[in-house]
This record gives sequence, structure tokens and C-alpha cells, in this order.
Amino acid sequence: MRMMISLLLLLGSFQAQAQILVVSDIDDTLKISRVLDTVETISNAPKTGNHFLGSAEALRTFVQNSTDAVTIAYVSNAPSWLMQGFHETFLERNRFPQGVAYLQGTEPKETHKLATIRRLIQQTSPRVVILIGDNGERDNQIYLAIANENRQRTVHTWIHQVYSADALEEQGAPLLRDQRGYVTSVDLIEDWERLGFVTKNSAHAFYQAVIPQILMERDNLSEGTVAFPKWINCIDNLFTNPPPSAPASDLHRRYLLKKFNRCS
Repeated sequence: MRMMISLLLLLGSFQAQAQILVVSDIDDTLKISRVLDTVETISNAPKTGNHFLGSAEALRTFVQNSTDAVTIAYVSNAPSWLMQGFHETFLERNRFPQGVAYLQGTEPKETHKLATIRRLIQQTSPRVVILIGDNGERDNQIYLAIANENRQRTVHTWIHQVYSADALEEQGAPLLRDQRGYVTSVDLIEDWERLGFVTKNSAHAFYQAVIPQILMERDNLSEGTVAFPKWINCIDNLFTNPPPSAPASDLHRRYLLKKFNRCS
């Protein structure tokens, strides 16, 4: 009931202009779903505790640091008749920032996500649009179309590179123009700090809280709160996002080594 009331209030608030619109996919972006494996996708569908370590904390940090009004929308191609309840529970259980979840209903799956984001931009008239997705399906193409249609706005795109575009099986989609790849929430915070969306102090606090959990994570996990699920194939990120020549701290160096070992 609390979720329904919150959603109704958010829908009403969309009439006000938002300075920043954040649109995030759910499956394989925030939730560990493995969308390119049918059996795993079905198995993971009702599991509302499986989420990428730090993803909720990263989005909360973004919202808390913003001096502008921020509207959060979760846009997914998952069928609403099957997944609406599961996805809303997932977002609430894992403490993601409050936002409306738009799943695929009567609109065709091929056009749902693009049409929904277009409507959100029209309703909120944002100055900045943040698009977060993954490379398991067509987020790269959809987000590029949105960027091309909104050249008068600042549009940033981040793609979760959990599959490789060169894989023979479970082949992921490549990054397209001006898209930034990431593997964990640490990579997101690093970019957001660089762009001024997150302060240095907030980023430091995030790293101190999240990186030690990543360093202690076992390599054979696929359920629960996990940064690198055992099936991840993130080698593309090592080429598209080379590490800085001088990591900020010993903690960062250890994180980069963990990331290199898991992605290579």
C-alpha cells in the first residue's frame, strides 16, 4: 500500500519540471537476472534479493548530492502482468531511491522503453538526462536514439558491461557513440565524481563502504548482493575504460586488481 501511495504522489509530481531525469533499467542493470540465459532469467525472476552490490547506494548518493530536483524512473521491458510486483518489491527491499517502475504492458515490447522515456522527458522537461542500462539487450540503441533526439539537453549514458560483445555465447551489445561502460557501482561513482554530480567527500565515503565488500566477495556467487556474479563477462570494459595511471588510493588499487582479475 505504501508503494502504491508513493507512486501516485510521484505521478502527480511529474507535472512539475525536473532539472535532472534519471532513467534506469532493472534486469542486469540493478538486479542480477542474466537475461541472455532463459533458464537463469526464469529462475531469477521472483528473487527480489539479488542485486548488484552498491547500485542502490550509488543512486542514493547521486540524489543526495544533487542541488537540482531529481526524478527517478525505472523503465523495464519485463512484462508488467508477471513482474510488476516482483520489481517493485525488489526496488523497495533493496532501498533504491523512490521512483515509478514502468514495465511493459499493452505497448509492444519493441517500442515500450523508447516511448516511455520520450513521454518522461516531455512530462518533466529536464535539463540533464541520465540513462543507465546494460548490454544484454537493446539499451545501447534505445539510449542513443534518446540522445540524438535531445541534443538541446545534456544526456549522459552508462551501460553495465556484464556481457562481452565478442563472446560466442551470451553475446553482449557494444557501446555506441558517447556511451560510457561500467562494471560495478564504484565505476559509476568515479564518473559521477569526475562530472561533478557527486562531491569528493561523498565519493570517498562510498568507496570506504563499498570497496571492502567487493574485495571480500567470493568468485562463485550469483545470488544475493554481488558485484561480480560468477557468470559475468566484463572483459570489454578493460579496453573501453582503461584504469587511471595513478589510482587515488591503495583501496582503489586493490579494487582495480580485483576488477582486472574478474574481467580478464
